Amino acid sequence: RVVGLAIDFFLLSTMMGVRNCAGVLAAVAALSVLSSLGRAAATCDASMFEVSHLRAAEHSVYNPVLGGGGTWAEIAGDELDTSTLQCRSTISYLWKLEYMGMDEGLVRAIVFVNRYEDGNMRTPLGRWLGPISSIGINPEDAVNDPVIQPTVVVSAEEIEKPDETLEDGTYYQVAVAGLVGPARAVIRIDFPIMCDGLSSENRMNLPMSAQIIKDVSVDCVETSEVSEAGVLQHQFGRMVVPVQGVPMVLVARQDPPRAGLSLNYTITTADGTCPGMGGADIFQYPAGQCELVKLCYAVSNIENSGLFNLTVIDESYTGSMRPDVEITMTSTSVPVGGTVYGEALFYPSQFPGLVTWKASAFALSLTTNLPVSEASFILSAAVGSELCQCVEDGVVDSQKFICDFAQGVDVGCTAEPSQYTNYRCTDDLEPSTHTCIYSEVSRCRLRADAIPGTAGGSYFCDVTTAGSVSAVLNGGDCYNGTYPF
Repeated sequence: RVVGLAIDFFLLSTMMGVRNCAGVLAAVAALSVLSSLGRAAATCDASMFEVSHLRAAEHSVYNPVLGGGGTWAEIAGDELDTSTLQCRSTISYLWKLEYMGMDEGLVRAIVFVNRYEDGNMRTPLGRWLGPISSIGINPEDAVNDPVIQPTVVVSAEEIEKPDETLEDGTYYQVAVAGLVGPARAVIRIDFPIMCDGLSSENRMNLPMSAQIIKDVSVDCVETSEVSEAGVLQHQFGRMVVPVQGVPMVLVARQDPPRAGLSLNYTITTADGTCPGMGGADIFQYPAGQCELVKLCYAVSNIENSGLFNLTVIDESYTGSMRPDVEITMTSTSVPVGGTVYGEALFYPSQFPGLVTWKASAFALSLTTNLPVSEASFILSAAVGSELCQCVEDGVVDSQKFICDFAQGVDVGCTAEPSQYTNYRCTDDLEPSTHTCIYSEVSRCRLRADAIPGTAGGSYFCDVTTAGSVSAVLNGGDCYNGTYPF
């Protein structure tokens, strides 16, 4: 299965916020650059390529709770101490590639993530490297030359163990296409640190590592072929290059934070009841509508001692401009086996597409005074489509109908005066102020055969689903990008 894809991914992802449920991370808009059939280059030699081992970036130079980061100038030594990292923090591995040919350069490597003797990927501490969360060319890395390389396509595909003589673990086939020589590129591969709630005994960490095994396959072509899923389609020959440097490991020299609590994070409508929808389920709502949603938080203590100083932070959804918000819980102390609750109202994204929300919980153990933590994610999707870039085109006097019931036909309703702003699409030469979005919404609408009631303002309406066009301010979201919370 494909677990990662990027075309200058980290440069594009802040605009697109794309992450699907199958684990494919993609910025597919630029795939056409490399989509034609591959043709071999006239000349190609292994000496045109240099590839490094994977090197982890120092996590002190970025915020590993919020995601990956670091540059080639900030890589760690042969060991990196992860003692201070919370569960689900991100470790960023960097991989430097150099290509001096004149045609398109291709690189393919096998990456191995170690597994331990108990048959799974968990150490006695209960910490291990989870599946690749993102992969792509590292943005703003001074080593990249040229700085912007829009033709570079990177993918990571989980594969079976290539050779039965190899160690058990997780294996990825990482492929890079679109290197236009002479070029130098730093690829970033992000892994989350996963945790469980094992006891405090024997908590020192066995080494974790992600490393390239075997020599790296390389080739040159006039034009490469990439599948719709973003995976390089190429039959590599026997041309390989050695990996420079040595593998590195992640170690914990003291007892690190661990998962001594469980965070159940869910979402529902503004008037819904907690708990809402969570896990792999997707909460759907009409795009373009500025309607609040309710987020629900339930923190359970799975430690062998009580917890105190509980803090729950909601980090919003991918692409959101809202700052992190601390959630008010029913208590900041959680007894063994106990659960505390919280909820909050926020505005979701108005733009069509899938986004991921994240919340994190942190606390201290009463027995050891050591930190415990957990993070949780939910998925939501605004359903609709972007029509065009648009501008205001006058105000229209109208009527608004309010139904007595939320659903049904021939429902009693009341009319009141209303106004709405009309919008028109712009062309490429006219600057726009908004994005016009089409969606299907449920509304109270006057029946075509309705006869006004004797009360003057009373009518009969139907609650129906029909098309609606909304305008979202460019660069903003609900209430022009500001939030009341």
